Amino acid sequence: MGVEVDVQQTFRSGGHDFSLNIQFSCDENITVLFGQSGAGKSLLLKIIAGLQDTQTGKIVINGRVLFDSSEGINIPSRYRRIGFLFQDYALFPHMTVGENIGFSKRSIFSKRLIEKDAERVRELLEIFQIKDFSKKYPSEISGGQRQRVGLARALLQKPDILLLDEPFSALDPLLRIQMRAELKKIQSIFNIPILFITHDPQDVAELGERLVLIKQGLVSGSVDLSNPPYRDSLGKPVRPEIRKILLSAAGVSSA
Repeated sequence: MGVEVDVQQTFRSGGHDFSLNIQFSCDENITVLFGQSGAGKSLLLKIIAGLQDTQTGKIVINGRVLFDSSEGINIPSRYRRIGFLFQDYALFPHMTVGENIGFSKRSIFSKRLIEKDAERVRELLEIFQIKDFSKKYPSEISGGQRQRVGLARALLQKPDILLLDEPFSALDPLLRIQMRAELKKIQSIFNIPILFITHDPQDVAELGERLVLIKQGLVSGSVDLSNPPYRDSLGKPVRPEIRKILLSAAGVSSA
């Protein structure tokens, strides 16, 4: 299990350029990408998933090369075996919970799933404890339940990695506590590496096994959170700004 990312891309929007130049590797279960809005975190996840083009670099997931500009490798997004949960969950409002989960297995000729895929949907409904809502529509269930539907849909195809873009941002504080615990459980059940974007230091404290700090399109630090005192990949003490975030995440004043 491992993730290697080395990507470079320049974007132009509204007459301004933004350069993404990200390099990191990790083999932890849950890696947190942390940084201010506009730092490039969401763009990075889209590049890894193949939803956004990149100019140069290399992306390797569990030893499988998804992108390598030097070798001319660029696997289409639908074949990358990546589960992606967007910030708003991107559920189809006209489909039921069960239909949303099974959508990627539907044939263009029929809405009905073959029995193997239908059984997989039933299994996920049980795992995520949303079986009782399988016939309801997204507008008829809670935010936490919609998140579970989105996660179940992302895991339907048994992906090699799960990408989460601020999945807790729309949830109230008490529900966030519950969903953090559920995310740990999900990782354990499916044994899948997770890249997790957040702005919440508490997510870093409770979920992160590795912290990757992203600032203005660059990695400004990478820290193993499973082994305090925190040191970088070279074994050097972390820089003051990283320590400040970690202390804040732990609820300790850095003053």
